[in-house]
Amino acid sequence: MDAVTKLSMTLSKPRQSTDSKLQEICLCIQRLIPQADRISLWSLSDAKDNIVCHLMIDSAGQTTSNTVLEKRDFSEYFDAILKHQVVNAPDARKHPSTACFNEGYFIPNDIFSLFDYIIHHDFEPVGIICCESTRQVAQWREDQIKSLKRIANISSLFFAQNFQQLRK
Repeated sequence: MDAVTKLSMTLSKPRQSTDSKLQEICLCIQRLIPQADRISLWSLSDAKDNIVCHLMIDSAGQTTSNTVLEKRDFSEYFDAILKHQVVNAPDARKHPSTACFNEGYFIPNDIFSLFDYIIHHDFEPVGIICCESTRQVAQWREDQIKSLKRIANISSLFFAQNFQQLRK
């Protein structure tokens, strides 16, 4: 069974916990985009002025959550992701939409590349899938970009059904 089919099945199980569904989304991305050393899932506030991390998994399997990023601190990134639905920054430290993360996030976490994609519900952005490469610059391949779009589309129903629970 391929990773995306397995993800679809996991997300459709009503008794599966929200945390295990978030973890399955990240693990699916890890299998399809191996250069993504750090994968995280974020929800957007209703006002689109902040994002909250619900799960981040790194290559060592360590997880974190509940990080909040405010638009007022990272306006270049927020403007880009909301306008274009995607931020593909192989050299994230120099990219105009992501260089704002250098001092407080990229450099301390050894992040060089970022690839983010919006999760929608009813044509409204509700979340973000974030892929990051540490220790080296990563060029995201076309098949990986297509895979991330598929995962975002599949995840959108889960995010829509669990959005209020995620925001608490």
